[in-house]
Amino acid sequence: MKFRTFCAGFAATLLLAACSSAGTQDQDPPSGHGHGAVSGASEEAEAQYHLVVADTESGAVAVIDLLDESVDTAEVAAPVTSLASDGRFAYLGADEQTHVLDTGVWTWPHGDHNHYYRGELTDLGAHDWGAGHTIGGFGTATAAFDDASGEVTVVDRDALEDGDVTTTTFDVGDPHHGFALGVGDRLLTTTSSGSKLPDGLQWRDHDGEVVEELDVPCADLHGAARVRAVAVVACDGGALVVDADGTALVPYPDGTPPDDRAWSFAQRPHSTELAALRGEAGAWHFDLNARTWTSLDAPNTVATVALGTGLGVLTLDASGTLRHLDATGAVVAEAPLVDKVDPENPPTIVADAARAYVNDADAGVVHEIDYADALRVSRTIDTDGVTPTFLVETGW
Repeated sequence: MKFRTFCAGFAATLLLAACSSAGTQDQDPPSGHGHGAVSGASEEAEAQYHLVVADTESGAVAVIDLLDESVDTAEVAAPVTSLASDGRFAYLGADEQTHVLDTGVWTWPHGDHNHYYRGELTDLGAHDWGAGHTIGGFGTATAAFDDASGEVTVVDRDALEDGDVTTTTFDVGDPHHGFALGVGDRLLTTTSSGSKLPDGLQWRDHDGEVVEELDVPCADLHGAARVRAVAVVACDGGALVVDADGTALVPYPDGTPPDDRAWSFAQRPHSTELAALRGEAGAWHFDLNARTWTSLDAPNTVATVALGTGLGVLTLDASGTLRHLDATGAVVAEAPLVDKVDPENPPTIVADAARAYVNDADAGVVHEIDYADALRVSRTIDTDGVTPTFLVETGW
């Protein structure tokens, strides 16, 4: 993968705080690198947020520096089917492989403040981790789950941060649509005895040895989110909260139709508030601290994200209208945004402490939204000819 850099001209500088409180940042245990530093990287005064967009058909990738809008472009040798990020690395699913891109920007939480780093954009190649899901995280293991085989690949995080891809692989059961999530120094992995969806959970060490079988008081486990040392898993009965003390089910409100269950979560990084689609009826707001669900009426929602710290959620519907709803479901603001929404590949909403971003594949741009100012479009960011079917943010 070769990179080409283009300068799109300087836009208004993002207002990003140099330090954040411990209440809004993830307190994952540090990696083996002191203060998050890696040889060759520089420490900066503010977060170095970047966007990564990918074209599902051509495999083209663009990495956009949000401070100056410079763009690096690349090509993956196969159509892209998924894109995920852990704040530094981008993981692109393509042709039964996972392509790893080190965007060279990250944040290291340090008590009541953060350290921000900037290094080189580096291609770490394609790897045979299957066609499942790769989930990483600073201070935890990066793990890939292959649905087709039920196999987990654990990537040595310290080595990955130094540019080396070192892995351990093991099976967790029959093929199924599962996940492996690093939480602290352990892995939370799904298991299955023949169903297409998981029917069990285990704590394992990084070598794949089972540490503990967990009680799972609900079925059809699906999406999982990590908040500090806690995992939140969507299931047919509600949110399954998993931590060092065991599992606890937070059920959906009484009378919730089965079709309204959550399948996956979306959140501002490190936030204890999560959002999920609620069938065709709207969205969910889940407050991990309060252990409560709130049903949000927003028909035909295709994308959502929780803003955290009591700010509610953003939703985008099938007509392309963006809405800001507070945690009670009241509409704070709404505005038309995307002219054409592809139902097969709908836009994604990502959010950080100052802005939200929505990819507009038909227009070939990403919209930057000031969600604190009535959903004002603060920038329309060109993606240098790369159709932005998929979107993630790094630098957090």
